[in-house]
Amino acid sequence: MMTTKFVITMFCAIGLNASNLFAHDGVMHNEHNSIQPGSQSEGDPALQIRHGKPMERIDLPDPFVSIHIDGSVRIIKTNTLPDHEIGEFPNPSNPNALRSIEREFRIPLNPQLANRRTPSAPEFGIGLNGVIFDSGTGEFWTASGARGRSAWNYDAGSENNQGRFGVDFNHGHVQPTGKYHYHGVPTALIESLGGEHAHDGHVHEMIQLGWAFDGFPVYAAYGYKDPNDPSSELVELSSSYRLKKGTRPGNPDGPGGEYDGTFTADYEYAEGLGDLDESNGRTGVTPEFPQGTYYYVITDEFPSIPRTWVGTPDESMRRGGPGDRPQGKPGGSRPDRPRGDAGMLRGDSAVAVNEQSKTTQTLNPSYFMEEALVEPIVTEMRTLSDGTEALCYVIKTYSEPHEHEMGPWAPEHIDDGPEDGGIWFHEGEVLDVDGAFVQGVGELYDDPEWKLYRDDGSVRVTDTEEAFFAAARPDVDPEYKNYVVEGNPDWIERKVFEYAIPVQPVYQENPTSIGGFGRGGMPPGERGGRPPRDHSEHSDNHTHPPSDDGMDHAPAQTILGIALNGVNYDPPAPVDAILAAYTIAPFDDAGGHINPYNGYHYHAVTGHTKEIKQPDGHAPLIGYIMDGYGLYAHSNEDGSVPNDLDECGGHSDDIRGYHYHASAAADNQIIKAFRGVPGTMTTN
Repeated sequence: MMTTKFVITMFCAIGLNASNLFAHDGVMHNEHNSIQPGSQSEGDPALQIRHGKPMERIDLPDPFVSIHIDGSVRIIKTNTLPDHEIGEFPNPSNPNALRSIEREFRIPLNPQLANRRTPSAPEFGIGLNGVIFDSGTGEFWTASGARGRSAWNYDAGSENNQGRFGVDFNHGHVQPTGKYHYHGVPTALIESLGGEHAHDGHVHEMIQLGWAFDGFPVYAAYGYKDPNDPSSELVELSSSYRLKKGTRPGNPDGPGGEYDGTFTADYEYAEGLGDLDESNGRTGVTPEFPQGTYYYVITDEFPSIPRTWVGTPDESMRRGGPGDRPQGKPGGSRPDRPRGDAGMLRGDSAVAVNEQSKTTQTLNPSYFMEEALVEPIVTEMRTLSDGTEALCYVIKTYSEPHEHEMGPWAPEHIDDGPEDGGIWFHEGEVLDVDGAFVQGVGELYDDPEWKLYRDDGSVRVTDTEEAFFAAARPDVDPEYKNYVVEGNPDWIERKVFEYAIPVQPVYQENPTSIGGFGRGGMPPGERGGRPPRDHSEHSDNHTHPPSDDGMDHAPAQTILGIALNGVNYDPPAPVDAILAAYTIAPFDDAGGHINPYNGYHYHAVTGHTKEIKQPDGHAPLIGYIMDGYGLYAHSNEDGSVPNDLDECGGHSDDIRGYHYHASAAADNQIIKAFRGVPGTMTTN
């Protein structure tokens, strides 16, 4: 592995020329994509930084980046410090001082085009010098004027927003964590890579600037006129975005005024307008890829940094710390709960603000079983359970498993064995619902009223549609006392479950409690009868005031999240209500059963569904909770169980960031509370 270190010295003083104060080193990349050192000049390791008045003394290490290949990934390590001249930071529009931020990225070596584009944020890719390319920003217009999110995302590349973001001549700035990053054409980086006259158009070759996190290369805005002919003229490539015509909607739907580029939503994509596609890229040959490749382009025009990926980033790509939250003035306030970005144009948002969640592996659409999806996963602006808007993954399934059968649930006779029935939870144990269980349930609950079988040994089971709907409700028909309640999937009208899960989870210091609808997960106002066949677009989220236990008692949600096979994770089964009616509603060996309202769903995790194995022996990923955080199995590969879980059933580590672990199956509680703000689920 070849690495290089660059020395950077800083003195941000009004009236001084920064170009005299920075070491400026050429950086070359070879055919193996390893960084090679250029010339190097030394500077002072620590300098007094001034911005009109004395400020703190900051010690900065040398800029560092290393790139090497390990198997199927390209590993880039960086401290994110630029190796070239930058503007003054802090400055009147950006109060943040430069810091060294240690990061490591694993980027696919042989990227493949995905079947759909995905939002490329909060970070799009990384320069060959280790400085990160950011796409959108974390600043939004809101109807109230308070900090928050909307479809109106301020564009850092717009001249109209210079006073808001304080970007320098490299179209870069510093976020509150101290990370310097690019929001547009990285002028000094281009010049350091051989484009000395890039600013006036005199470029003689294509210049690779870095890598997108999906593995495809990123180039400056000059490419071959014929994308497949390297002998053709080198021309400036143009974006296919344009300003919309007319005026924006006024308050409360928008900020009003003409579409002038202040907001990302001021632009629209017009296929064929320019040389580049919707992701600001194209396919063609390059000096580094003479056989051809898809590549992205950073243009002067919007979107500059691409806003979507055409490939899939490596699942283990690490994210570091809260993202940017530019402040208009030094000492400006920050929101109580930094949020992710809105719309397809995402960028400088916080991943999470507490120390436990500096890294977050967010939802990966490619992990879901393709056959489980009604249609491809998309991103849309949606309203979360707390009433705020956020960019969400919209996932549509039928909540039907594909890697295992549904059932069995009830044995037919008291002589039947465990393979003929499902499971039940009792005092921390998982019990087989077999013939012996049916015979002994009265003794189990110390109540002689129980008798789930007839004198001939046959088990009383809801074996008709009418019986099932009469027994699977809060006011159980007295006729079905002492019955095992079992539903047939054919009796339930097939519904599309539509989940809106935040692309970027929003960590909450005060968790949101998990509600429930009582027996069978039935929504308020729909109890005591059979669900209507035209039941549609029912929102399963309701808000309640906070309580004294430190939790926001927001949702009474019918689901907690979704397994990778597309099946609902439900809140705890209402075991007490079921038993009070002298009924048993068993789960199958996968921890699922059927009710008239939510169809098939899981109340426990038992290891029967799709898993994503973790490279470090950690418990496998099995699904996602509605707040966007990952759900992992109960125990790790070696059988150990985490002993540091919080009140929600989750914790953080350096690879996955904050995530949940499923409770033991017998606990009848997959997670205990929502650490993030949950999205919503509707059915139709």
